[in-house]
Parts: sequence; C-alpha cells; structure tokens
Amino acid sequence: MESDSNAFLQAMLQYNGADDLPLPSYFIEKDMLVQTFDGNGIWRQLNGSLSATWTPSNIFNMQAGGGYMYNRYSRVADLSAACWYATLSANIYLKDFAIFLRGSTPQKAVSLELETVKTIWQYSISATWSKGPFRAEVGFNNPFLKHPYYDMNILLPVYNSSSRRYSKTDSQSAYLKLSYYFDFGKKTKHDKVNIDKTINSGILKAN
Repeated sequence: MESDSNAFLQAMLQYNGADDLPLPSYFIEKDMLVQTFDGNGIWRQLNGSLSATWTPSNIFNMQAGGGYMYNRYSRVADLSAACWYATLSANIYLKDFAIFLRGSTPQKAVSLELETVKTIWQYSISATWSKGPFRAEVGFNNPFLKHPYYDMNILLPVYNSSSRRYSKTDSQSAYLKLSYYFDFGKKTKHDKVNIDKTINSGILKAN
C-alpha cells in the first residue's frame, strides 16, 4: 500500500456582470399592483473561494472548500444578497469497492425574478463495486431530508412577498445501477505509436 501524502491548495476569485437586463418592475396604479419589465437592469456578482485537497494515501482522499458570494441588482431595483458557503467531499477506495461522500451548506442569492432565494443543505453517499466487466452502484441523496423547501422572498418598496417552495429534485432518494460492458476492441487492429517523453516542452512528440 502506498502511503505518500500530498496536499493541494487552490484559490479563485471570479467576477461576473451583465448590463441592460430585462427585470420585473412593480408600481401602484389606481390601488392595484402592476408588474411590467424594464430592460435597464444591472447585475454584478463577486465570488471568492478557497479549496484544499488532501491525499494521505492511495486509498483515501478528501477535499474541503468554501467561499463568499455576493450578487446585486441595481437601477431597476436595488437588491443584494451575500453568503458564506462550504463544501466537503471524501473518497475511499478498498480493492473492488469505492465509497463517495458529499456535502454542501446552503447558499443565498437573488434571482432574475428579483427573488432572494436560500437553498438547503445537500449531502449524499454512494458506493460502487466493479469486477471485470461488471459494475454496480448504489447511492442515497439527502436520505434524512423529507421536506426540502426553498425560502423565497421579494422585498421591494411597493411589493413584499414570502413563500416556501418544495423542491422535488432535492428530496430524499435512492438509486441502484447495474452494468456490464462488452469489449469490442479485441478484434480491432491497433497501430503501435511510440511517444517520446524526453522533450522539454508540454507537447508530446510521436515518432
């Protein structure tokens, strides 16, 4: 068993933006709420993240990450949302078996509908077994979450709304996959290509 340990650290800073976005606009006319669209919207988003990967041996590795995300809509409406978030994953390899663990914290952002949306915790576990051409996989998504709801809020000077929406795709679920592959390459003729790996460049040259 190899036991060489190594770690990898990565940082990222991302900035996105768009001008002249069509955004919903609300106003009061004759005691009624009127919704229209204004094409002068501005959107800006800043996302900074840091992730670390640790591989203590050839049978286990894990990755942890997190960051800060801020997004804002202006001109048509002045709305913003910010959140800290984190993710964690681990992989375990034992002979013909592999186990995968995943998890992430909720996030908060403003959508194109000017709704402030808060997501939920996400977590999953899956395992695979492979032997020759046979492969089996079983997995569970959010196994302890029966009622996943997203909190939605619209907070504007003339219109306020709060709601909770059920997310069917994020509800608890399980799956089982069985597969068998056929190797058709045994009857196919392959040309032998020698690769010269001694070149001092990032390009591999074929002889």
